[in-house]
Amino acid sequence: MDEHSLGLHAHQLEVGLDFSRTTKEHRLARVRQKLSLLLGFVFIIGQPINHRIDHMLSATRANIAVKILGADLIKLRRLA
Repeated sequence: MDEHSLGLHAHQLEVGLDFSRTTKEHRLARVRQKLSLLLGFVFIIGQPINHRIDHMLSATRANIAVKILGADLIKLRRLA
């Protein structure tokens, strides 16, 4: 029930990439090509700071959010 943890349906990894022997565009194209082999998955590649700012601004990890307000936390979680 930690508000900062991802659900079982999503995971986030921070990976450092070495661009010293190739361009950023070439390396990211190869990563996307390799990930495309995993059918049924959605991958978002971005900078860690951008992800954190998005979380702070929206208070959610989703691209679209519906906020339900109320005093009964258990009922709110059930409705969500």
